[in-house]
Amino acid sequence: MTRTVLAIILLVPLASASTKSLEQINKRLQITSGLRVDFSQEVLTLRNKIRRTAGHAYFDANGRFRWVVRQNGQEQRIVIYNNKTIVEHLPTEKIANIWSVASTKTLAITRVVDLVKSLDNLRHSYRIASKQVAGDHLHLKLMPRAVNDIAGVELSVALTKNFVETVKITYRNKRYSTFTFSNPQRRDFGVKPFSFSPTKDTRVKQID
Repeated sequence: MTRTVLAIILLVPLASASTKSLEQINKRLQITSGLRVDFSQEVLTLRNKIRRTAGHAYFDANGRFRWVVRQNGQEQRIVIYNNKTIVEHLPTEKIANIWSVASTKTLAITRVVDLVKSLDNLRHSYRIASKQVAGDHLHLKLMPRAVNDIAGVELSVALTKNFVETVKITYRNKRYSTFTFSNPQRRDFGVKPFSFSPTKDTRVKQID
């Protein structure tokens, strides 16, 4: 998983994307209780190597999330955002770093969170280069309004399944990161997924 953490699933119940405006879609994006999804990620690194990871994530209506990367059946990396802090926990290494929401660590994370959370945020930061319906999928290509490290973003919305299946972020250095989501579960998961309770042998470091 890259340092940019994606918190995402667009709840977009659409009968036909061709007959509904983005404003109408935006009204259906809100997560009313909670959401759990499985994900896989493919990253093209600066050394032109493909790195793949997988795991699951939780999101709630208040914007909190828990992002879990698993490898060989174990939780390898956990990122928790609770609106106050960002925690990056490496269970196998027994290390946890904590950042305040105001830190630069959270800027890259919340940028992508905002991208997929609301079309209002999308319009502020991106312009829609193209919108196309192919079969039961809506494909959006987005271009950033301001110059930054992102060259473009592609979203693929499964209209019958009612959520975003893929997000591809392409950077100006030609690196890319593609997320694929599946198995959405919509219900209230409580506060536990967004809480951090380290074991006694975990080294916890407050960064800022």
